Amino acid sequence: MDETNALTISGGNLPLRNFSELEKAGDIISKTKMLGCSNPAEGFILVSTCVQERMSFLKFKQKYHIIAGEISQKAENMLAELRKHAGRYEIISRTPDIVDILFECQGAKYRETVTWEELKKESYVYQKDKRTLKDNYSTPRRRMQMMWARAVSDGVRTVCPEATQGSYTPEEIGDFRDDSSIKDVTSEFENASEESPIAAAIPIETVPAIVPPESGEVAPPIPLAATSAPSSVPSATIAPPPIAAAPIPEAPSPFVFASGASATQAIASDPAFCPTGPEKGKAWYDVPAATRKLILASAFTPGITPAHREAIKQSLAEGTIK
Repeated sequence: MDETNALTISGGNLPLRNFSELEKAGDIISKTKMLGCSNPAEGFILVSTCVQERMSFLKFKQKYHIIAGEISQKAENMLAELRKHAGRYEIISRTPDIVDILFECQGAKYRETVTWEELKKESYVYQKDKRTLKDNYSTPRRRMQMMWARAVSDGVRTVCPEATQGSYTPEEIGDFRDDSSIKDVTSEFENASEESPIAAAIPIETVPAIVPPESGEVAPPIPLAATSAPSSVPSATIAPPPIAAAPIPEAPSPFVFASGASATQAIASDPAFCPTGPEKGKAWYDVPAATRKLILASAFTPGITPAHREAIKQSLAEGTIK
């Protein structure tokens, strides 16, 4: 990226001149919590998107929403984009029981109807127990808003795909999420005690008494655990001569490869790993798809070689969804 030209957003200049400064700006944006970013990586994607689309941060907030690490498009913005493409829509019904909308765009017509009776048969409206409704569907008004977002998204996507550009509404992405694989194990460590099976399996012993050669007095045994019973050690007047411990050979580091390179050096030279930015050190399969697509769309990204681009294309082609 040219160091002499500032990055441009909607005709104005931001003091961002390289990949690193994009990363710093994303970190700042995420700390404000004003644009829906929950971490620096999401902030980086937001700033990069605004730069590439020449969009102000305020305009981004009006049109999009970040949820579950994905950029979603608000339903009202989809309708606005439909109108920009010479389309129109007619609201036939908008109630907690049925949402019915007629869409038209450049000769294409489609009527989208979403009923609560149909939605009750879908798994995404229920919590993990498959019986309790999610909060977004628990009241008549909330489920009407969810049904509206789905009807708008599907209808606009059908008659005018240019308006949605493959994006979904925040309500849809919220239903797509599956947190069943996430497990919080913090409490397991915080609540660990001597009564746990692991602690109970450790044998309790005591350290033998130490006899200083100068005094001839025997020091009491030192327990290794609070519940250990004291061991009887016969008194002695002369301590046994110390036994010199044999030197322990240093084990080879698991972070050094056969070539002598460290893990960090190996990752930096391996195109299968991200070499820079907030995702540095991660395999491309673990980097959000939006980040990978952004790197491919950029004409030049510091640290990214043609081999990295090929690895990114391969990871996207294999259908990894992040």
